[in-house]
Amino acid sequence: MRPIQTISLSSFLLNIPLFIFEDTNISQPYGGKTAIELFTNPVFNGKNVLICWEHSNIQALCDQIVRSYLYINLNSNKNMTIESLLLTSSEEWWKENSPININNRYISTFIPLINIPYQKYAELLPYWNTDNFNNVYIFSTTIQPGNLSFSIFNQNINTCYKNCELIIGMLQYFGQPSYPNEKKCIPPL
Repeated sequence: MRPIQTISLSSFLLNIPLFIFEDTNISQPYGGKTAIELFTNPVFNGKNVLICWEHSNIQALCDQIVRSYLYINLNSNKNMTIESLLLTSSEEWWKENSPININNRYISTFIPLINIPYQKYAELLPYWNTDNFNNVYIFSTTIQPGNLSFSIFNQNINTCYKNCELIIGMLQYFGQPSYPNEKKCIPPL
């Protein structure tokens, strides 16, 4: 109910239909239903898509979007499944397109219960900090294959809560404890 409440007003004001494809936990285990729908359902072809997600799973969703895009552009067989996502590596793409400054990349000491495919290069993927209300992640593509881009935009809104605008890279997954000082908006040591 909470995600529906969060997105309903935006969906109405932007005249964007509301779809629900997956539960909140897509990192433990690593699932890909939403990303697969984005790339295989003709309803989304050529459309702007706004996604609201459970914070600790945003990193997994970002990786699944990249893997889906790579799979579609590298394979003539468009029958994408979660298994095909696991076999499609996103490491080189993240090395070339990571928005994370090299000084803000951290190796996580947390070990997930279930292996995450990007675990060994997770510092290249954005970590969604506690009290992060202003950052917007933007994936965009062009008609030409191979042109997926990713950026992080900080919108200039204020909420009634303090806002942490850290942009760091570190492994994040559903059920992971916060790192020390995350609630103080301080990077990991």
